[in-house]
Amino acid sequence: MNHGEHLVLQEHRLPPTGEWTSSNGWWRFVRVHDGSGLLVQPATLHLLNPNDVLICPPACRCQIRASQLGELRLHSFQVNLAMLSGVLTVLERQQLEAASQKSPPPRRFDSTTVMAQQFANLSQPEVHPLHRRCQMLQLAAPILSEHLPTTAKPERILPAKARFEQLFQKISEAELQYRKPEDLARLCGCSVRHFSRLFREHFGHSLTPKKTELRIQKAQQLLVESDAKIIDVALDCGFQHVSQFTAIFRRLTKLTPSQYRRRKHRAV
Repeated sequence: MNHGEHLVLQEHRLPPTGEWTSSNGWWRFVRVHDGSGLLVQPATLHLLNPNDVLICPPACRCQIRASQLGELRLHSFQVNLAMLSGVLTVLERQQLEAASQKSPPPRRFDSTTVMAQQFANLSQPEVHPLHRRCQMLQLAAPILSEHLPTTAKPERILPAKARFEQLFQKISEAELQYRKPEDLARLCGCSVRHFSRLFREHFGHSLTPKKTELRIQKAQQLLVESDAKIIDVALDCGFQHVSQFTAIFRRLTKLTPSQYRRRKHRAV
């Protein structure tokens, strides 16, 4: 069974009374394909029927037990926020990571809901893998969006702090990596010095360490999802020298790029 893949549909077969637990720190979406079982929670049990869907937040321990009557077959996929650098804005990532620290119980959607009906379409064999991944993001988006604050109505004249927040609600992490401070300050409508002060107040450090963090996150994704050489990963992530890339990667992850790749592949 694979526990480490992002946006990949997986199947889990549980024998009668067998159990399955999800608690790996990613958002997990689970559907009962066939059979029946129980969602096991402290002091209570909830019956699960075919086509029921469970949403398990990262800090939530989702435990499912098959009934005594027969096999329980589950389909699931995971959403790793670290793999969504080209989709999430900087503020959205920050807000979702804060929400991920909370541990609410799993949410259940019964077979009559739109969520359950859309999830069922994922298992159709004729669905192209790209289309399936997009469908997974479409399913996950409303759930993740619930943990983001509503966008305030624009005012005629906004203070610099409000303009800063509006900018970072729009700019993606991928775009941020290639923007100069002067460009960002202009978009924010303030001086570079004032922009730098606002950035530090909001994120706790300057722009340069944030860009480095995003480049390392991109490198982690490439190391896990591709067989690219370390030097190619370094160049693709904006590092001019492998030695510089390796030193920074090790400082932030406590592992060299090769060690990180081997460890992640062993965990799959």
